[in-house]
Amino acid sequence: MTRFDKTRRRVLKWAGGGLAGLAATRLTGPFEWINTARASAGGHPGIDPRAPSGLLTDLLSDPLGIRVTDHQPRLSWIVPALGPVPTQAAYRVQIGRTQSGIAAGRDLVWDSGRVESDVSTGVVYGGPSLAPNTVYYWRVRTWQKHGHASMWSAPQRVVTEMGDGWTGTPIWAPTVAAEPDQDIDPNDWLLARTEFQIDGRVQSAWIQASARSPEAARQYVYRLAVNEAFAGVGPVRSFDPETETRYHTHDITGLLKVGANVVSAFCYTAEDHAFLADIVVVYEDGRRQVIGTGDDWRVRLAGGWRPPNGFFGGFYEAPQEYIDARAEPVGWRRPGFDDSAWETPARAMSLPGLTPSWDENIACIPRRPQSATQLEAGRWLIDMGREVVAGLSLTVTAQAGQRVTVRLGEERTADGGARYELRSGPVYEEVWTLRDGRQHLAHWGYRAFRWIELITDPGLDVTSGLQAHVLRKPWTDGLAHFASSNRDLDRVWEFCRYTIEALRMNVYEDTPTREREPYAGDAVINQLSEYNTQRSYALARYSTSYLARRPTWPTEYHVMTAITTWRDYLATGDDANLAADYDLLVERQLTEYLDSDGLVDKSPGEYYRFPRDLVDWPRGYRDDYVFTDVNTVINAWQYAAYEALSNIAGVLGHGRDQHRFAAMARRLQHRLNSELIAGNGAYFDGRDTTHQSQHATAFPLALGVTRGEARQAAGQWLAGQPMKANVYGAQLVLDALYNVNQAESALALLTSRDTFSWLHMMDDLGATITPEAWDPSMTDNISFSHAWGSAPVNTVMRYIAGVTPAAPGAARLRIAPQPAGLNWFKARVPTIRGPVSVAFQRGGRQLLEITLPPNTESTIELDLSQFDDIPAHRLKVLARGYRPRTTVGHGMLTVANALPGTLVVLAH
Repeated sequence: MTRFDKTRRRVLKWAGGGLAGLAATRLTGPFEWINTARASAGGHPGIDPRAPSGLLTDLLSDPLGIRVTDHQPRLSWIVPALGPVPTQAAYRVQIGRTQSGIAAGRDLVWDSGRVESDVSTGVVYGGPSLAPNTVYYWRVRTWQKHGHASMWSAPQRVVTEMGDGWTGTPIWAPTVAAEPDQDIDPNDWLLARTEFQIDGRVQSAWIQASARSPEAARQYVYRLAVNEAFAGVGPVRSFDPETETRYHTHDITGLLKVGANVVSAFCYTAEDHAFLADIVVVYEDGRRQVIGTGDDWRVRLAGGWRPPNGFFGGFYEAPQEYIDARAEPVGWRRPGFDDSAWETPARAMSLPGLTPSWDENIACIPRRPQSATQLEAGRWLIDMGREVVAGLSLTVTAQAGQRVTVRLGEERTADGGARYELRSGPVYEEVWTLRDGRQHLAHWGYRAFRWIELITDPGLDVTSGLQAHVLRKPWTDGLAHFASSNRDLDRVWEFCRYTIEALRMNVYEDTPTREREPYAGDAVINQLSEYNTQRSYALARYSTSYLARRPTWPTEYHVMTAITTWRDYLATGDDANLAADYDLLVERQLTEYLDSDGLVDKSPGEYYRFPRDLVDWPRGYRDDYVFTDVNTVINAWQYAAYEALSNIAGVLGHGRDQHRFAAMARRLQHRLNSELIAGNGAYFDGRDTTHQSQHATAFPLALGVTRGEARQAAGQWLAGQPMKANVYGAQLVLDALYNVNQAESALALLTSRDTFSWLHMMDDLGATITPEAWDPSMTDNISFSHAWGSAPVNTVMRYIAGVTPAAPGAARLRIAPQPAGLNWFKARVPTIRGPVSVAFQRGGRQLLEITLPPNTESTIELDLSQFDDIPAHRLKVLARGYRPRTTVGHGMLTVANALPGTLVVLAH
């Protein structure tokens, strides 16, 4: 008897004795880990399980710079698991100005009192207007339907936006004349510093900072430090660079010390030359200290420390960093540095439309290399183990004039070095010149690399003091988890999970190497993958609103923002952006191109100019798609966008628009299905062609166009094919197959070792982040850092584990596991209300265990063909605290009323 059989016998024992045994049963094998998940409130060990957790303000876990001008913040929390079926019946929110005051329930700004409501996401703050540039603390407690009252949550600190209260003025260094042959203006580099005293206990401190302009380099302008420690970078690219400048709020509470302190800013930009900051210190005794940029700061240009040496990117002006340590103003980031020879700042241009950032700040995480290999005397190859988005730092003892050639690459060359001339265009080769003694050299900017090649004097130790300083959004390990009986599937899932972790910058972009440009086609996949790996929503929201205002040239990319906006609302229950972006979303649709049949009918267009139909990219991955004026893929995207717009209009109360867009979607759907489906069940690429590409059938199936019996016919046609789409189109191919229960075919693609496969990327190409395309042989300029290749990480969670939101804010979930081809799996899927855990074991007796977070409901749908066609009468569904209501029909077992807690399906 196996360990799993013993587990099932124990479950059958308590099942036979009634539901009381469920509470005491601790499962083992694939299910043992769920017991740990139950005990952890929202995946955050160490917090009081009797209190709400996971507090979010405007979707931020560390809310800095929260909008309060013409905006009421939205509050969300995870309801604690109190009692057998933990569902919220009421809540109470308190907001105060001090942490001690909020803990005691005194000196409150607002107390909601007990509010009878089950809403725990996107709750609109209902108190008096919050003051700008001020710190607040809020907490929440809940009551559950069976009378259980929670403890108060731990308070969350909130720092509000600056508003119009800036004390600083934009500054830069006085300009100098550039040499005629210089590619980079020597005025592009700025060093700025200010020194001040802290004379008491600090309650909270932050820096509000901005600069112009992040556009040319497509990255941050300033890099802040407090007493040499990293404090933040920014700003993010704005919605409209001509009228708006974003600023960030950086917490520096833990970086200050009593006595002398220094804030330094190391800046680079090829446009506009302006830096602005206000440092705010709030003491425990209530005093405030504010230091703004202005005449009290000291500035200089980088000069010979960062000599102009051109750019490393083709699409953007990010500087090569040839460092000459002999010219460094050593110690300039430390208190006590003599800056008397520095200059008083010059007044810079004003920053138009200062607006707070919506998203988490980028963190800097030092990471040591995995290994170092000496290729020959004075030539080293260093492996980071995985590709990172980072700058390099080197601490070394040297003699003046010694040099280190630094080469970084995503791949290795034939002779074992780092391929520093990247396929995607950038050239990562620089020379660092050293000074006498011990010194520390570091990049200001970032690159994407795994491999480091250093060429230097043979006697110089350049390996022991080497680090990468990884830049990305904060990441919480353990919020998502997947393991299964298929080791290859597990590897693919982790490959794609790490892709999302590594590439979370200030806005979704194609890659940190070639373009650094946001595209809706990348965002539509990136959003799904992030939602299924982190309880994180602000980055996706900012990216969607950015793309609604700054769309790119592909035709279908314009309509996708309606889809990502609706997904945002389903995931968060926060409707703030629905109204803010609605008119833009309507404007982006292709309505002007609809013909008399209701189909999008237009020329395929010219490359790199809207509206050019894309279908897939690069061009060689389209399965010979034939472009016609009525394009099946374009119409499928437009159908899905009209459906999303109809839903959005309904939420906003725009009844006429709701019905109009729904009718347009139905008409387009009917015409597309009646005209463009062939006798074999597959779609034609478009009107006036008989060609049938994989894309033409996969996209309508994935996007919900195909209906009724046609779905099965189209699915069978698709299931017989290998992968022909690129990694972008692969998302739609996998979605299509799982949508029509072709799970074994989808699993075969997920674990394939063909050239068009994720295992090929990993095992043959050596990739550790998903590349832009399956193989360089199909396109010679691919990057090895493209999040649009991450489809498996969201596909596994949405289809194999089967977890998707069915109502706004994940208030209702649909759980429909498709484990065909697997003997077992275990999954933890994050939602805004807490994690969903699903575990499955195939064997002599089956066992499926699902744990729902508090304050949710779920419909569970089991396609019995995925479970070895076990007769429904042999399945028993058990839960603690209520009786699951099951129905059987058409080969499906459905539980319509699954409630929070653990539900077990077993065969007997």
